[in-house]
Amino acid sequence: MEEEVAAMEESKEHFSLVAEEIEKIENESLKKQADELVEVMNKRYDLHDKLAQAYYKALDADQLLYESMKKEDVEMEELETLVNDSNTAYDEIFVQNKEFNEVTAEFNRKKIKHFMMQQD
Repeated sequence: MEEEVAAMEESKEHFSLVAEEIEKIENESLKKQADELVEVMNKRYDLHDKLAQAYYKALDADQLLYESMKKEDVEMEELETLVNDSNTAYDEIFVQNKEFNEVTAEFNRKKIKHFMMQQD
């Protein structure tokens, strides 16, 4: 997970250079589409950050659950609470992942549209 987060941060840094180049585009229609691409990509970066945090939270919840399961004197109520916490964390991963994938698909559609306009 740490490697993926680092790779995404590196990608974000490189992508910020694209925003600088957009200012040089003279065709207003292409410039508008490029700005939209940047906006969607930045949204994608933000969502990836939220997704990564959801994964870390789920890992922490799992660790607490597993450590509690090792205890000889653990109460069933405590385990149920920890299982629920873990499940809630994984539900959040599902929500964040779905949104990230939707924005990725939106970016890809806009990228293709932008490419096709450049070919005209």
